[in-house]
Amino acid sequence: MVQDQRNQTTSVAYEVQLAIYDLSRGMARNISSQFLGPAHAIDIIPHTAILAYGNEYYFGSGIQCESSQSFRQSRGIFPMEVQTLGRTTLSQYEFESWCRQMSSPGGTYTPVSYDLLHRNCNNFANDAALQGLRLPHGVPDWILDVPRRFLASPMGQMIRPMLENMQMTGPTGNGTAPFATTGTTGENSNAFNAPPVPDPPPAVNPWAHLSPSPAPAAPPTPHAKNNTATTSGSNTESSKKETPFLDSQNRPLLSNDINNSVSVCINKLTREDSPLTEKQRSDLRKLGQQLTKGEKVIEKSVCDDSCLALLSILKKSKGSDVTFALMILRLVPLQLPHLTLCCDENSEKSPLRSCLERLALILVDATTTMTLSPAARVMAWCTMGNTFGTLVDLTARAQLLGHGSTTTTLEQVMDAAVLDLSSSHQPRGEVRQAASSFLYNVAHGLSIHSTPIGMSLISDWSSYVQENDDTLPDSIVGLLCASLESLEDETDATTKLRRLLIAAKLIKTYDSSSKGGQNRVHPAAKNLVNDLGFSDVIAAIATEIPTTPLDKKVTLLAKEVQQMIQ
Repeated sequence: MVQDQRNQTTSVAYEVQLAIYDLSRGMARNISSQFLGPAHAIDIIPHTAILAYGNEYYFGSGIQCESSQSFRQSRGIFPMEVQTLGRTTLSQYEFESWCRQMSSPGGTYTPVSYDLLHRNCNNFANDAALQGLRLPHGVPDWILDVPRRFLASPMGQMIRPMLENMQMTGPTGNGTAPFATTGTTGENSNAFNAPPVPDPPPAVNPWAHLSPSPAPAAPPTPHAKNNTATTSGSNTESSKKETPFLDSQNRPLLSNDINNSVSVCINKLTREDSPLTEKQRSDLRKLGQQLTKGEKVIEKSVCDDSCLALLSILKKSKGSDVTFALMILRLVPLQLPHLTLCCDENSEKSPLRSCLERLALILVDATTTMTLSPAARVMAWCTMGNTFGTLVDLTARAQLLGHGSTTTTLEQVMDAAVLDLSSSHQPRGEVRQAASSFLYNVAHGLSIHSTPIGMSLISDWSSYVQENDDTLPDSIVGLLCASLESLEDETDATTKLRRLLIAAKLIKTYDSSSKGGQNRVHPAAKNLVNDLGFSDVIAAIATEIPTTPLDKKVTLLAKEVQQMIQ
């Protein structure tokens, strides 16, 4: 059969198509003009692949080959367009022989030869079409020209490392790098004795950077230690439910890419035609200097003056200025390690708190929400997430948005985030990621603190952490259901993991009645998950075959949640 494949006549022609993907998932079109300027604006960050012989061929960590269905489902990305390039008379064996030649030492497309400007996935698809398949047409010129136009701008050079990390890598778990081999391939063209491809890193979205999940290497909280420790004579439910992965997720999720964005945003906000006063522009420049110099603590006067300038933008401006302002505002709480917001009614309200109250109103007010671009909405949730992940005075978290505020309550902001959690309501994956990071930080704060502080976060929280095991606050019921509803349909792995973490932290919560402050599985939360059929969803996710490191975390966490609710 193999010999026949090598010698088959040229009368057989195979259709060849080009799959065009947008790695930015629509964000490039929205804000590239703002960041890069009209001369360098791009519509998409393209990734292209050759579709032929029932396979998808592309370049990333070497030349890769897998089924289109496997490629798309494992990465949660689908082509925005598929173009027909023509028909080739070359057999699959002949084309894959060309791929091996290109992958061999000294070849153009080896596993280590990737270059964003000259040897990227689009260059490979073009060469594969013109040389490997001998077609008259390859990748459109406008796609091949995107890296040059993008990198010609100062901002493009700044985030070049991010884009280089966005290259598509090969299948993992059940696949190999078929053409990156120096061994003997044998007679069968599909039997490649190649070393397995290492697990690829999660895709990075340069338009909406969010820190990855907390590092498992971090030291566990005292509650996590108590949870898995074996005590003499103890046979409590909390000691039996060992959840090492969940326990390792003991830090908030923070958006903290300072060096990649501050200078650009400050320059945009302080341009000559800016609606800000000269003093406000000067205040923002001082803030930018302290942020870019790596100052661990922002001077109070600089913080107050710059936040007044940012507040002016949030009240009066529209469009890209709001996005740039929020990109700066989200970083301020991170530079205030002992952040409090003067919530005493007799104290003067801080400008930072005024900014956050204004932002909460924008997120909750339906008439205002629609004016936020997707990029601005991402930054808004990042700002709220950083605030709730950084405040050391947890009473201030509640008073910031409610319980003393006449505008917006925490529950209302949570409801707005829940809407952005659903793919049926919010199609933008980057917005869902940002909203889930905020809700994760809220759930994380609730899961590690005792009754007095917890009560200040959620008005009916006391019934959750005290001895009433039959009661769940309405806000907790809503958040728990929202985190699990249609979770199996979530295509973004990062959002899927964060939603599952939210549910897990609400199921296994702080037990204020326990000696030493253990965490325990809350009976009412466990019963709710089972009664509403979410246990079936969790069980299905727990049995999924992971194809990326992020998928592995989702599967591992699902197994731990499944254990908790059994």
